[in-house]
Amino acid sequence: MNELSINLKDLLLNAKISENELARKTGVAQQVINRILSGENKNPKIATLSPIANYFMVSISQLIGDESLEIKSKVNTNYLGWHEIPILEWDILIKKSLHKALLLKNEKLLVDINPSNNVFALRMHDSSMEPKFSHGTILIFDPNKNPSNGDFALIKIQDQKIEFRQVFIRNNKSFVKCLNPKHEDYNSTPMINESDYIGVLIQSRTDHITH
Repeated sequence: MNELSINLKDLLLNAKISENELARKTGVAQQVINRILSGENKNPKIATLSPIANYFMVSISQLIGDESLEIKSKVNTNYLGWHEIPILEWDILIKKSLHKALLLKNEKLLVDINPSNNVFALRMHDSSMEPKFSHGTILIFDPNKNPSNGDFALIKIQDQKIEFRQVFIRNNKSFVKCLNPKHEDYNSTPMINESDYIGVLIQSRTDHITH
C-alpha cells in the first residue's frame, strides 16, 4: 500500500468521515477515492488531489507522502459551500432561551446548506417520531421559518417541555402530532400560541460529521 493511500485513510479516520462524504465535499467521484484508498490508483491527477488536499488543509506533497504529514482534526469547513452550525443539547435548550443556548460552546456540525442566522441542530432524543426519525437522528432547524401544513417543527409545550412534532393546519388552526402510534402523544394537540414554535425542520441526517 502506497503512502497516498495510507495518508488518505488516516485523514478520513481522523476527520470521522466516509468515502461518500468526502466525495460530496470535494466533488471527486467516490469511485476515484475508492481506487486511491485501495492502492489501485497510485498516481492520480493534480485535479483529483488538489480538492482533497484543500479539504484536509494539507499540501499535495504532504498528501502523497513527499513531505511529512501531521494528522490533525482540521478540515476546511467552507470548502464547496459547507458550513458549521451548532448541535445544541436538548436539556440546555429547555432551560435556556435559544439565543442563550447558541452562545454556549457547542459541538459543531458540517452542513451542505447555506444557513440563515441561528440555524441549529439537535439529536432526536426519543422514539416518538419513529419510524421516520429514529433516536439519535440529527435534526436541523431554522428558527426564522414559519411552518406550513405537513412540516416538522420543534415546539415548546407546557410543563417546560420541548418536543419535535409534525404540524397540521386546518381552518387556520394549528395542531401537532407525533408519528409513532405507540407513543403516548400520538393524538393531535392544538397549538395555543404560535410563538411556541422554536424552529422548523429543514434537514435531517443519519450520517453526519461533527467537530
